[in-house]
Amino acid sequence: MDDSPGLVIRKVMRPFPLAFVGLLAVSACGSNASEPVGAPSTATGPASTTEAPASTTTSRPPEPVDSPPPDDGNRWMLADFATPASVDAWYVQNDTVMGGVSSSSVEFDAGTMVFSGVLSTDNNGGFTSTRGPVLADAPAEGWTSMSIEAEGDGRTYLVQVRTDTDSYVQRFTPAETMSVTELRLADFEATDWRLSPLTGRAPLTSEAIRQVSIYLVDKQEGEFVLRVRSLTLGTPDALGAA
Repeated sequence: MDDSPGLVIRKVMRPFPLAFVGLLAVSACGSNASEPVGAPSTATGPASTTEAPASTTTSRPPEPVDSPPPDDGNRWMLADFATPASVDAWYVQNDTVMGGVSSSSVEFDAGTMVFSGVLSTDNNGGFTSTRGPVLADAPAEGWTSMSIEAEGDGRTYLVQVRTDTDSYVQRFTPAETMSVTELRLADFEATDWRLSPLTGRAPLTSEAIRQVSIYLVDKQEGEFVLRVRSLTLGTPDALGAA
C-alpha cells in the first residue's frame, strides 16, 4: 500500500443485515454435495458462472444518506469521489462471510475511490465487493443510462443495483486508463442471490434505484485494482453515447 501523504485510507468492513443479504451477496464458488443447505450453487444465467453466498450477518448497515443532487440538467450524480469524505459511506464485504479468504479495501486517492485486494476461490470463496450507502431519496425519473468513470486493470467487474424489491446486475470492463463506460439501465438483468435470472420482473428504472455495489467475481483470481471517479445517471445523448 502506498504510504504517501496524499493517500487517505478508508478501509471499512461493515456487515450487512440478514434482510438484505439474499439480494446483495455474490460469489464465484462452485457447489458440491458436501455443502450445507443454503450454500451457493452454479449460476444458470447466460452471462454468468457466478453464484452468491448466504451470509449470516445480522448487524445494521450504514444509515441511509441523501442522494447527491444532479450537478446539471443532463445527469444525476450517484457518487462523486472528489474528497476523502466521499468514500466514507462505502464499505467492503467479501467471501469471508461464508468461509472464503478473499480480501479487499476502499480508500481515497487523488479524486478517486480505489477498490483493491486479492480474489481467491479457496474454501469455496470467490467474491469481493464494495457497496455504497442506501439512498434515502431516489433519483429522478427518466434517466436511462448509468455512466461509470473508472480506470480498470483488464478485469471484468459487476455492477449490482438494488431496488426495494429486487437486485439487478450488469458486467463492465473498464479501460486501463481513466474513461467512461455507459451501461443502459434496460440492459440490467434481475437475478436472485445466485445470479440466476429472474423472470417476470419489470425493467430497471432510475427512480427505483436504492443502492449501487461493485463486485469482482467470475473466478478472476489474484490481485486487482479498480479506480472509480464517479457514477452518474443520464441519457445516451447527454452522456455522449453513439
